[in-house]
Amino acid sequence: MGAPLVWLVSCTPADPVLVGGPGDEMDAGSTPVNGDAGNGVTDRGGTPPRDTGPASMRTDGGGVQVSAGNASACARRPDGTIGCWGNNRGGILGDGTTMTRAAAVNVAGVSDAAQVSVGSFHACAVRANGRVVCWGANRNGQLGDGTLLDRRMPVEVVQIDDATQVSVGETHTCVLRRSGQVACFGQNNLGQVGDSTPSDRQRPTTVSGADDIVSIAAGRQHTCAVRANGGVLCWGANDKGQLGNGTMANSATPVSVGALVDATGITAGLAHSCAVRANGEVSCWGNGTLGQLGDGATSDRSSPVAVAGLGNVAEVAAGGRETCARLRTGAVQCWGQGTAGQLGDGTTADRPRPGPVTGLANAFQLSVGADYACAVRGTGEVVCWGGDQNAQLGRGEITTGGAGRTLARVVGFDPIPGGPTVTDGGVPTDTGTGPGTVPGRWAVVPTRATETFTGIWGSAGNNVVAVAPRTLARWNGSAWALTPYPLILRGVTGAGTTVFVSGLTIPTNGSAKRGLGIFLQGSGAMLAQSMPLPALELVAMWAQGPGAVFAVGVGAAARFDGTRWSNASAGLPMGQELYAVWGSSATDVRAVGAGVYRYNGTAWAAEPAAGSSAYFGIWGSGASDVWLVGRSAARHFNGTAWSNVLTGSLSTLYGVWGAAPNDVWAVGEGGTILHWDGARWSSIPSGTTATLRSVWGASAGDVWAVGDNGTAVHYTL
Repeated sequence: MGAPLVWLVSCTPADPVLVGGPGDEMDAGSTPVNGDAGNGVTDRGGTPPRDTGPASMRTDGGGVQVSAGNASACARRPDGTIGCWGNNRGGILGDGTTMTRAAAVNVAGVSDAAQVSVGSFHACAVRANGRVVCWGANRNGQLGDGTLLDRRMPVEVVQIDDATQVSVGETHTCVLRRSGQVACFGQNNLGQVGDSTPSDRQRPTTVSGADDIVSIAAGRQHTCAVRANGGVLCWGANDKGQLGNGTMANSATPVSVGALVDATGITAGLAHSCAVRANGEVSCWGNGTLGQLGDGATSDRSSPVAVAGLGNVAEVAAGGRETCARLRTGAVQCWGQGTAGQLGDGTTADRPRPGPVTGLANAFQLSVGADYACAVRGTGEVVCWGGDQNAQLGRGEITTGGAGRTLARVVGFDPIPGGPTVTDGGVPTDTGTGPGTVPGRWAVVPTRATETFTGIWGSAGNNVVAVAPRTLARWNGSAWALTPYPLILRGVTGAGTTVFVSGLTIPTNGSAKRGLGIFLQGSGAMLAQSMPLPALELVAMWAQGPGAVFAVGVGAAARFDGTRWSNASAGLPMGQELYAVWGSSATDVRAVGAGVYRYNGTAWAAEPAAGSSAYFGIWGSGASDVWLVGRSAARHFNGTAWSNVLTGSLSTLYGVWGAAPNDVWAVGEGGTILHWDGARWSSIPSGTTATLRSVWGASAGDVWAVGDNGTAVHYTL
């Protein structure tokens, strides 16, 4: 089943950076490996709709993302605004002043933030249009506006309009671009900009030799990045071994980290770095004198070492001299320096091995600062703990010192009402009491692809096909293989071992947006082109069998009868965008987009009872069990009537597939994955923050989801 190819800002719900102060601890960058999001990605067109049914406890973070800096923190709200609190040196809070704030104040002029990152004395945000704004101190050009002027309110970074993530260091900033390249700017005396020179940069400069990156994390004076193949690159300062390449020599160009080949998340702290691995374990390297590497020792390590006794990790965040990890259960464990209570165990003792944060069992996203930490609960509430000498806990009062050994709620970031609730009958109501549980787990599987996957289908668990513009990927049971195509591939389905792909020829005229509608089919590595249908932009496909294959797109539909393709657009409004198609039979097919249309074997007709919202995915187990998913909601047909089933998530959902009526998966922005167990939707960690656009499974224990930046995640028991 296909999903709409809409270029979105894809970013993490968690802070992709963390930084420290001059000669002091810092907030380190972290890239979470769960869904938000963020972390997350937005295609909201304004404020996303809130649940209108009875209030209930949500579990998906409500679209909130927090970033803890050196002594200041910011959080993105679901409506795209940003609230900041704590020390305001350099104007880092973005409110036009330099006054310390004990409660959140709004960043001026930002209402469409997709992700925020806070450093020592400056902060940045990715906007929904892919542009980046920064504010605060700028003595080294770290705001990227081409000047050295401090800014108390946001200014736009020049030359960037395709950002998917921003990560802020102490005096440098890095941006991940949609192409997989990284652009950095600011101080470069130790090579932290990564352009092979020691010169500061006031404008974005491309990092040398890093063009397949999926996530980034800027530490105090170094930067690390995860590659599409699961490898890790780092560059910049290396006095403590924080680059992880077995040396302690600085590097102005990226170097590979040890033998890491399965990283799914990355974080960079004051002088140490950590990565989440595909098996849920964590490896760290760099400064370890206070136990921040978590291996039970207090020694520096120039190559990765495993964090002792830690598994099932969804996200890791490194701070000054401490590190925390969020487990897939929602619990948080921390280790390293504890003198300000930042380990959250009620003491001020250091700890060289992980230990639980007291009272935090439902964390959805995590960020660690210099001597404190913050988390977004599944309810959307933000809590912080640890040092509070600069009001960085955001609890509404400025204290003279001391440690916040217990969780403090950030003023202005209370729980957000909303959870799985039926608004008009038909499916049981649920109150959404916490993160869902399933017998298996999702994990990222590197594909080496960089373009957005828009569809996935397979004939068996060892024969799966995913499509992206110019790329067809095949899974053989052990690895993905890529085949380049000089075509814009959009939708994929199949019957038996025959694969059908829809798409467009690449326009040769720069002003043309659509090429020739084409179809590919076959079972080998290269698929043969069958009869084209000119002027049809067909983006999604569904097959009942080899003699009944359907494709839909912009104001058009086509049908394959086993021999040839023919235009089957009768009844569809001209220009009507359709994003997905599914049927219970060849004479009962539904296509969804800005409305729902039903095909009776002869013509299409609008189905007003199905709703008028924008839907991007459809799947059913039969004529009396059909699901639609779209913007912040799901809709269900029981054979008689349609009903809204609120999911508890503000994320836009793009794909849906099920193994059975009580085993249905929906995927969407920011790595969101939801599971329907027959009674409720619940949020399940996905292992990624990339937007997921299509989902398909060979069985209940073998399910794939694919999406932005060549991302593929696999669910297994």
